[in-house]
Amino acid sequence: KLGFSVSGFVEKNRAWTNAGAKPGDKLILTKPLGTGTLTAALKKDAAKEEWIRGAIQSMTTINDVIDSLREIDIHSATDITGFGLSGHATQMALASDCEFHIELNSLPCLEGAKECLEKGFLTRAHTTNGTYTSEKTKWDLSKEVLEQWPDWKRKIVLDPQTSGGLLLSIPEAQTARALSKIQEAGFKSASVIGSVLPKKGKEVIIYG
Repeated sequence: KLGFSVSGFVEKNRAWTNAGAKPGDKLILTKPLGTGTLTAALKKDAAKEEWIRGAIQSMTTINDVIDSLREIDIHSATDITGFGLSGHATQMALASDCEFHIELNSLPCLEGAKECLEKGFLTRAHTTNGTYTSEKTKWDLSKEVLEQWPDWKRKIVLDPQTSGGLLLSIPEAQTARALSKIQEAGFKSASVIGSVLPKKGKEVIIYG
């Protein structure tokens, strides 16, 4: 059996889908990453209270940026949830027939997330997300960045998010204005994390 309900309507030319990213666009992430590893640490009673407060605040903040971006051309969008940043970025790049180049050092992270990853607080989804995206992702990191981002820390891109942020593909000329409006709407950690390029190889290139 299949059941569904219609809860609203949208103008066709105003709909945000994951299939319209265009080469030259910039990628904005509206929320920091890390709810997966933080909640894994919480289950082991190993997370600091302030870390969990930050995670709860992020998870309970609704991605309500539509009104703020009515004058911005959103070419493509997706939410970041259980498949992590790498999984959802891969899906969006595939649907758009483009490459997403994501700068590792630009990724916003929740307080305590890196410490929890270092201590090995992972979920099953960290592993399954890694398996799912391994053939679609290329790491292009300098020696210096590899030293700053050892393997355990790089798992932040696989971190499954609960009520994660939005990944938006926006024309470069409108990026600064869009980012300002998103931050004014209360998403202070929103960041430009990369660019969209024509498809040549892997779907997602993580560089630094």
